[in-house]
Amino acid sequence: MAAGKERKVRRIQERLDELGLKFKDIQRRLGFNSYTPVHDTIHGRKNNRRVLNYLLDLGVPASVLDLPRGFVRVSPFTEEQQGQEAV
Repeated sequence: MAAGKERKVRRIQERLDELGLKFKDIQRRLGFNSYTPVHDTIHGRKNNRRVLNYLLDLGVPASVLDLPRGFVRVSPFTEEQQGQEAV
């Protein structure tokens, strides 16, 4: 089965609820113009690596995310966003 198809959406949503986060919050934090990449990744339709890495940073277990084979952890933020973090 393709990666992401076994993603545990309810567990991801529970973690977001614990943190008081909505899809829109992740969209804004990652600098997307739409929340669609966040929604589609959480629901297993896409495997946006920035979203997956951010979810891992938020404490969502890798087993819950059904990560793609060969997934490599990197910062979910662009270099520009990383520079803003330091300010």
